[in-house]
Amino acid sequence: MSGSSPPSSLWTSTCNAANPAGVNREWMLERLERFEAVVNDYADSRAGSDDEQLAEAALSRQWQTAHRIIESVDSGLARRFREAGWQEGRTYVRQAIGIIQDWEELRTNLAVTGRLGRGTVSEPHRREHEY
Repeated sequence: MSGSSPPSSLWTSTCNAANPAGVNREWMLERLERFEAVVNDYADSRAGSDDEQLAEAALSRQWQTAHRIIESVDSGLARRFREAGWQEGRTYVRQAIGIIQDWEELRTNLAVTGRLGRGTVSEPHRREHEY
């Protein structure tokens, strides 16, 4: 890697993958996928309909959990999710799902340490890219 440019901060934080004890990735995926389905239901509902009201209530109930999961994956992604509307937020949910699905692969192949999304690169990598 010597001579190559350092990764972007998004890449660094996204690839900072480890699976701390007690993290239930299957539950995280299920909850984010459920939230995404509710967002899709809301997008497909007719304004003022019962379906819209039910989907909006489900969004309100599930938003905080989705945010907490995304925050555990990548704090920058969580900030963008928090600031986004529900439609744009769907993009950040998909990104978090991708990171969770690739969690072990990222950790294994990129040899990074620390919690997922915290921007902590492994020590050899950090020294290699200092200026």
